[in-house]
Amino acid sequence: MPPEPPEDIDLSHFEPEAPATQPAPRPIVDLDAGQGFGEITIALKAPFKLAGTEYSAFTMRVPTGGEVSAALAGKDPGGEIEALTESLCNLPAGALKRIYSADRTKAITTLGELLAGVLPSGT
Repeated sequence: MPPEPPEDIDLSHFEPEAPATQPAPRPIVDLDAGQGFGEITIALKAPFKLAGTEYSAFTMRVPTGGEVSAALAGKDPGGEIEALTESLCNLPAGALKRIYSADRTKAITTLGELLAGVLPSGT
């Protein structure tokens, strides 16, 4: 049996850490009822006005597996990903090509995060 350490030595920093808390389970998405997997709001660095409507932010919904498969199956996956990104946003058709480049990049980056499994909180 190993000897006991002297009482004047602080060993508290060697104590095991508390176990990490598990995130709450996500609610069941009822696809039959038309529910989706949530959406993310993207704030614009450069707000704009298009077709009489002012935009300072827009939302992007989480794509379904079928939408992603269709985008990746095309002959031009890059163009298909851009088309998928646009279809998921509540912006007028063609708006992503006309907005500030950093905002467009943020939309495409956000799609990448969604594809990597980063879901909006509360979904």
